[in-house]
Amino acid sequence: MFSSLLQKAGLRPGLALHSAIPKVLMAAAMVGGSGALLLLGGAARAQLTTPCTFGGQNPSCQINQWYQSNPASDKEIQFLALPNAGATGDIELSWTKIDPPNGYTDDTWDVDVDFNPTIVATVATGTLSGSFDYTMRISPDSPWTFRDVQLDATGTQLYNVTKKVYADAGFTTLVADLTVPPGPNPLGGPFPITTPLKQIWVRNTYTIDPGETLDNFQDSYRQRSEVPGPLPLMGAGMAFGFSRKLRSRIKSSASAKV
Repeated sequence: MFSSLLQKAGLRPGLALHSAIPKVLMAAAMVGGSGALLLLGGAARAQLTTPCTFGGQNPSCQINQWYQSNPASDKEIQFLALPNAGATGDIELSWTKIDPPNGYTDDTWDVDVDFNPTIVATVATGTLSGSFDYTMRISPDSPWTFRDVQLDATGTQLYNVTKKVYADAGFTTLVADLTVPPGPNPLGGPFPITTPLKQIWVRNTYTIDPGETLDNFQDSYRQRSEVPGPLPLMGAGMAFGFSRKLRSRIKSSASAKV
């Protein structure tokens, strides 16, 4: 193992030990970071980089399957009960990465439920109602916890979407309760989660009155670090590599626009 680390650090036989140590430590950080990354996105978890479908004849969204939106994300989601009104649609996970300042982050994780076709309630159907349950968790070795939650939806006037966030699998300990008011472009939240939580259970419910529609709704999440401090060796190596690539991409994009 030590020999392998020396090779990864690009060391030659006879190189002074004191000059070799920094390189060896960095190689260990990179190897460890890669291992942690593989562990988070291992065989038991699937990448949901494109929307999965629900309803219809061949739905691709799977109950009780852990999903990640991105292999570098520290969050994953498990669907417990798929939307049961609206016939068909898709669920998309997305992650907007922003560098964390001072123990907080404006990184946003979205769970977007898009009905296709749009739900249309009629006199014949009467008021339509449905629900959608899932759990979301942050990696145990991550310093982050959930900071706040948000809800928005798109439809016509007389519909109602709620989002209740719980601290337990039995859906009994309520920590956040949001309701989207009627309107074409409503917004609920952000609602703070004051108790440090690494896993939450979410229940969305929705109703549509006759003559009205519901096209989609979206749950959003941000996170905080309760005890900001130096990253562990392996985490630092992984974070450094990721941030360097991100800065490189931003610079390349800016150069291309010029």
